[in-house]
Amino acid sequence: MVLGEAWCWWVSSISGLRMTLHFGDTVSGNPTLLNRFFGIPLTTALLTYLHSRIQIKTKEGDFISGILVRTTESEIWIQIDSTGHSQKLKLNQIRILTVK
Repeated sequence: MVLGEAWCWWVSSISGLRMTLHFGDTVSGNPTLLNRFFGIPLTTALLTYLHSRIQIKTKEGDFISGILVRTTESEIWIQIDSTGHSQKLKLNQIRILTVK
């Protein structure tokens, strides 16, 4: 186990060194780190999940499932079925959003 712990420390040190020496490249290339250090709007973060299956619970308690197809500053579009029918939701209507 001691060797395993040493290996984890070494890998973590190398990752930390890379982050220190190449902060701008490392953070700008990773939406999760970009959000952690600078904060980004939800719709910008969701761009990473375009064409992913999502499930939404609205403020009214309705559940909507589908494929995320578009985001703007205040709305998202979800493809509900295979016919291509999309539903637009304002961000202020969303209580919980889960990416599947």
